[in-house]
Amino acid sequence: QQALREIDKITDEARAVLGVAIASGHRLKAKAEDLDAEIRDLDEKIKTGLAKGREDLARVATGVQIDLEAQRNAIDKAIAENASEIAEAEATLRSIASARADAKKRLEDAQRAERTAIQAATSYASMGVSTRRRAASRNAESARASMPPWPPTIALWYCAQRGWSY
Repeated sequence: QQALREIDKITDEARAVLGVAIASGHRLKAKAEDLDAEIRDLDEKIKTGLAKGREDLARVATGVQIDLEAQRNAIDKAIAENASEIAEAEATLRSIASARADAKKRLEDAQRAERTAIQAATSYASMGVSTRRRAASRNAESARASMPPWPPTIALWYCAQRGWSY
């Protein structure tokens, strides 16, 4: 039971780690969407600036757009790393669940064995004295029946001691 409690603690910790990773993934994806929107907006501003003959503004906007695209690439890498963190946390939770199931099965087996032993002891104790003697006698007869006969050399020696011919 103590092992199950410890496994439950570890499960809670692993779920917390998974929750943090998932939340981080949502933040990264939201940031990526914001950057995508800014990049699209700058693209429109660049086209408008070029259409109005304002190459100076288009160059500045292009520089900003390049910076945003670099940030977007870094966020893509962070999203990929985050996905592997999530997968690792989920695998950890699965292995913890497997360990918990094994521990629970071992506990149930031990409890079942304990109940069986108690029932057997209670059953034997509840038998009357004469019933226990009969059971012991049956066990002894069964044991004698399964024993091999005396070795012939001992039988011959015994007969010789008595003066009997074999």
